[in-house]
Amino acid sequence: MLAGLCLFAYQSLDAIDGKQARRTGSATPLGELFDHGCDALSVGEELVVDLVEFITAWCMGFFEFHTALDFFLNLAFPALNCFF
Repeated sequence: MLAGLCLFAYQSLDAIDGKQARRTGSATPLGELFDHGCDALSVGEELVVDLVEFITAWCMGFFEFHTALDFFLNLAFPALNCFF
């Protein structure tokens, strides 16, 4: 939820600063290039964060499944406890 709010704030402020620069007459080609460069870096950072979150969630689900599987196998087959 927080990530969504931060993304919304970033996109809103990114759109507002360009409009404000054009309105006040302080927009330059270098400023536009800098703005696009910052956008590209932030998208790359967001992709890395999303990938880390996905991998973390997948690993947590994997370990939870196998921990539960081990627990139930040990209950069902206590004589085979040394194999699990």
